[in-house]
Amino acid sequence: VGKIPWVNRRLAILLLTIGFLFWFFALPFLEVGAGLLQLNLAKNAVLAGNSKSAEAWSGRALIWFGWAKSSFSHWERLPFIGNRALDLEDGSRILIQAAEISRLGALLLQELPQLFENVLGSAPASSKGVVDGLSFELKTLEEKIAFLEADMEGRGKAPPFVGQKVLSRSLDIPTLRKAAGVLANIFPQAPDLFGEGNKKTYLILFQDNTRLRPGGGSIGSYALVTFNA
Repeated sequence: VGKIPWVNRRLAILLLTIGFLFWFFALPFLEVGAGLLQLNLAKNAVLAGNSKSAEAWSGRALIWFGWAKSSFSHWERLPFIGNRALDLEDGSRILIQAAEISRLGALLLQELPQLFENVLGSAPASSKGVVDGLSFELKTLEEKIAFLEADMEGRGKAPPFVGQKVLSRSLDIPTLRKAAGVLANIFPQAPDLFGEGNKKTYLILFQDNTRLRPGGGSIGSYALVTFNA
């Protein structure tokens, strides 16, 4: 067997070194990017009304962010960048929280059709169990969003992290937290609002906003909606 030329061995060592450095330093950021892509796909799936796909994308984002956090932890013992590694790990942890919130929100959306089926379906059923579950999950979601918001604000003077910046620009976190809290307080009233136990009739006025009146627009027609579960 002929010997490998010295030049070829040197080239092989160089390529292996470059490959290792790429894997060690670039891979964590690629993992963050992949997770952000999955999280954006989850957001688009929610907007499209596909909660099952949103759950799947969120789960994949959770995995990618977990890998990124683990990869950044390998930098801790390196000189000069050890402290930066801790900041990057903390940023990855925040993204993990965001992915968990996204997944929980997607799971919650999957339960809403059962509530509508109980109320509006051909065979109305008690919605109390579904409402209690949704209310509890919404409160849990509100708490998780509050923790995420506090963690993002608590980073203070920490160096900017691209994942956190993208997250801040794509999501209005304070509004999401408030919305979850409001819905958590409204859902317990849903059985009564939907006529469970007592018949409820609502008057809906259809107003023409191009013909203003003191109470809004000109009333052209109306509807009566009755719930009697």
